[in-house]
Amino acid sequence: MTCLSLPALQRCRPVVSERPGHLQSEWIIDHPFRTLSGEQHQARRKESLNLSDFSRLSLVEFVSAFENARDDAPIADFAWRLGTCYDLDALGHLGKALRSAPRLGDALQVLINGFPLLQSGADIALQVEDDAVRFCYRILDNRIWPRHADAEFTLGFVASIAAAFGATPDTFRAIAFETPEDAKTSALRHAIGLDISYGGDTNSILLPARLLDNRAISASSLEDYGQALRQMASQLHVSGQDEPVARRVQHTILRRLGHAPVDQTQIAAALGMSERSLRRYLSAEQISFQALLDECRHHFAEALLVRTDLPLSEIAYRIGYGEQSTFSRAAREWFAMSPAAFRRQNRPL
Repeated sequence: MTCLSLPALQRCRPVVSERPGHLQSEWIIDHPFRTLSGEQHQARRKESLNLSDFSRLSLVEFVSAFENARDDAPIADFAWRLGTCYDLDALGHLGKALRSAPRLGDALQVLINGFPLLQSGADIALQVEDDAVRFCYRILDNRIWPRHADAEFTLGFVASIAAAFGATPDTFRAIAFETPEDAKTSALRHAIGLDISYGGDTNSILLPARLLDNRAISASSLEDYGQALRQMASQLHVSGQDEPVARRVQHTILRRLGHAPVDQTQIAAALGMSERSLRRYLSAEQISFQALLDECRHHFAEALLVRTDLPLSEIAYRIGYGEQSTFSRAAREWFAMSPAAFRRQNRPL
């Protein structure tokens, strides 16, 4: 398979400031993804396998550039193909751990655990469903949209990991994307050779659970695997110390909206701290829990109003309000109009 490059990424800028509001800007490290733009990093790759040594790009700019490249690409599976042929060696110790994992289940867990080294603000998980498992991925920031290319690239990358353990797309049970169908989706179905569903809550690949026990086609020693895991864990520890508590709160709220309680008590518990400690940390960062919660609700509500046909009562529930009237009052503060009026005014034609 011929792999493509993504020259548009050369225009992405480093993260230098926050976007308006309280929510912090998301990032993606530049080194692995600059390789998609055709830039050469061979010398630097030899110098360090520590992903934290590389600078960070604005995730919103990366996703936008990727989306434009997908629109202009002559083939429907452009982003998927980039994912399937991505070089694991560009991922440092994370790539080494993926390459040396003894079973597919181990490799997928490595990717989930190590993903915060690559990108902030992602919801990534492995869910068990009877005799199947679903690998799920989505960007948490609802302001980053559309994002077909990012999702197709990521699931294509997961498919390439599965292929290293003998699990090819014809063994998958289903592929789903959160984005709506567009001009390229029918051709993508044909290129991948599987039925694909669109408009869901996340991006996912559904696999038979038995495939998790598949052994690597090219076996590595358990010693190499253990060493790569320890090195990756060390990087995660260091990078976690630098992450603002406000960002951790923001991500936890966005993961739980519509699925679990988002009051301060529950969020503090999810972060492994007391409410008092949470208030103290946020105060030191000059922000309140309520301000973060309100802005997360605001942007999630905006996305649901514009991108879905969900009734207002359901949107109120999904953003954590017990009553539609409470949501309506909040929406008037956010949008200076009722949620119904905002939907009519901003829905695409």
